[in-house]
Amino acid sequence: MNPFERLRSTPSRPRVLAISALSLLGTLAAQDHLPKPAPVPDPVKGPHTISPLSAAERTRLMGKTPRTPHATDTVAQRVLASPRLQVDRVLFDAPGDGSLWAVGRTYKASFGQQGFTYVPFLGSDAPRNFPVQFKLRAVTVGGQPVEFDAQTPAVRRDQRISFERGVVREIYDLALEQVEQTFVVDSALPGDVTLDLEVVTELGEDAARPGVQFRNQFGTVHYGDAFVVDGQRKLPATSSFDGRNLRIHVAAAQRTAGALVIDPILRTESQGYAFISDSSEPDIAYLRADGVYALVWQQNYSQTDTDAYTEMRHPDGSLVANSFEILDATFLVHARPRVAAVTLAHHFLVVMERYEQGRAIVWSRTRASQAPYPVGPGVQVNGANDTGNIYSPDVGGSIVPDGDPTFFVVWSREYSATDHDVLGRAVGTDGLPRGSVVAIENSANTIYGNAHISQMGTTGGWMVAYNFRYSPTDWDVYGASINVDGALRRTGLINNSLRSDVEPRITSPTQDGRYLVTWERQGPSEAVGKITDDWFLTYANVNFTQQFGLGGFWVRPETDGIRFVLLAGAASISVSSYALLGTQFVQVEGPQDLPGVPSFPAITAQRTGGGRFSDYAIAYVDNVPDPNRISVSTFQGVAPVGGLTRRQLGCAGLGIDVGNRQFLGEPLFASLSNAGTDVTGILLGAPTAASTLCGTCRIGVDLNGPLLHFVNTQAASVPVPADPLLIGTRVSVMGYGIGSGPCIGGFRVSDTIDIVIR
Repeated sequence: MNPFERLRSTPSRPRVLAISALSLLGTLAAQDHLPKPAPVPDPVKGPHTISPLSAAERTRLMGKTPRTPHATDTVAQRVLASPRLQVDRVLFDAPGDGSLWAVGRTYKASFGQQGFTYVPFLGSDAPRNFPVQFKLRAVTVGGQPVEFDAQTPAVRRDQRISFERGVVREIYDLALEQVEQTFVVDSALPGDVTLDLEVVTELGEDAARPGVQFRNQFGTVHYGDAFVVDGQRKLPATSSFDGRNLRIHVAAAQRTAGALVIDPILRTESQGYAFISDSSEPDIAYLRADGVYALVWQQNYSQTDTDAYTEMRHPDGSLVANSFEILDATFLVHARPRVAAVTLAHHFLVVMERYEQGRAIVWSRTRASQAPYPVGPGVQVNGANDTGNIYSPDVGGSIVPDGDPTFFVVWSREYSATDHDVLGRAVGTDGLPRGSVVAIENSANTIYGNAHISQMGTTGGWMVAYNFRYSPTDWDVYGASINVDGALRRTGLINNSLRSDVEPRITSPTQDGRYLVTWERQGPSEAVGKITDDWFLTYANVNFTQQFGLGGFWVRPETDGIRFVLLAGAASISVSSYALLGTQFVQVEGPQDLPGVPSFPAITAQRTGGGRFSDYAIAYVDNVPDPNRISVSTFQGVAPVGGLTRRQLGCAGLGIDVGNRQFLGEPLFASLSNAGTDVTGILLGAPTAASTLCGTCRIGVDLNGPLLHFVNTQAASVPVPADPLLIGTRVSVMGYGIGSGPCIGGFRVSDTIDIVIR
């Protein structure tokens, strides 16, 4: 008999009761998702209020509610902060529309049929971008026009982007804080050479200052003096700007044999801004096969331009070298990125809001989990003919062991002032949508939103949690189960109290197919949750604020399949872990504050990407620096007490060591050393007071209780059952040898190692 089975009920730790008796709720009948069916009255509260969203409600529903930074700066045990993120090399991107983009520390730039556009970074608080567009319009040699191809595409080679325009080559060498613009004119015609560039910008040129510069109150773009390059020499050329046309003139006397090379440099001068932009809305996911986290976030380039970034992290939270990449560098807003993993395909999928032509859509890009971690082209996920504003996407990945793995993306749609819907769609590992859009909640004159999906999908599919607005002061929580093929299985009620329960979040499934759904209860703010399954059979609510003292904001749950971990905030944001024992929650790891002044937290478990139990990563915004930075902390949601204790009871030199971690769901490994030619074995059982075998040879395992006996071996491994009831259980392991020992029959024993299961 496994000693774990006997010891599992031993009262070795205090328990905090958190849930009342189990209450089962019947599932709601699946709705008919034809275009705009009539709403169904709540069976308890009756017809809902049909009224437009107030400005505050709309802001909250669309996830734009600002939160005051928390006034704390404590460092927690086993929670590790990360350094500030900033551009440390030039980033390049090809979004799929034929253009190329580059991002440096002080600028970004595009290269396409409209020529070269330089966009200075003038601070995240700049009211908008102030680009400077250059387009080569004319080249004359000796007064004769030179033909060139104005439509040639840009080509990138390492840090250089060029337009091969026939006899004229337009070359850009990019560095972190400058762009070197080079024109090579390969013409045998004699005489002066003139280049005319059309310049389009809102920035003004200061004629009183020498050279050419484009400036306003936020900063300046310096267009350096042009030079003719002659071997190792640089000879000054003449530049002039008339407000629209930039002319570079090279006298015939400055020309030498061969191609003419003209070489100005562009750089940004900011008016007092550090060249680091405000960051927010991080998310994080893990993929065990390649041992990396994918971190994503948004950064404000200006008040009208939000870009998205990504980088990879090692399991300990440290940065993977050269993995920092751009997910969007265009002028369009790309906001609220979310990420998930598919294990079989070695891919992450990032989804985000993309604002174009006055509305938002759902945009996605893949990122490989293997070096060099390439980013795929941008793809629209929502339907091509969708109307209304599409916002707040979220994505679930998959750890299905075989078959055709997919992601599933959910989002909200603003159909009208009194009608918001929750929709979704499957996406393949190639980043392309599969099948049609799924109407999760599409009833007429109803407001649904705040949809979030379990980050991990299994052969049973995914679960979605979302809000229903019953009235301006009463928001309820509903859910939907999605098949692994992306089809809607059923919808159901999760919570319909008479208070406003907003910001629902849902974990990945536990090993027995249950989910924890949490929400933020308004007035007063409380962190509340409920266990459910994909049939919407639920336990009673647990109020984590009243019963465990957690804050009522930033409530984010996740599970490693055994335990649950919660983020929650009030004056700070803390992380804590819980086990579900029957119908009762027990706090396993007490609340620990995240470092710095945190906000916008996101959490993932390694298990959601096929990883091991107990390990988590938390991404969040740290508001201590200015501008804000993204930090990543690691966390183990296990009981902090106990571990391994060695009792020196052995004799005659037989050694023993225990490897791996004494955590639920993971194998416990023991090995012997210095066994010589002895016949050996390993014993695992209940701890007991030491009993003497002979002389100094003593035994610390209860030989009369349940015992695991590994015979004729110097190494043994036993899986710790994934059962929360075992948390805090104590077992002991020791080895023996027969042949060279001092006791009767040649016995000798190793030390005894006592183990506390965590």
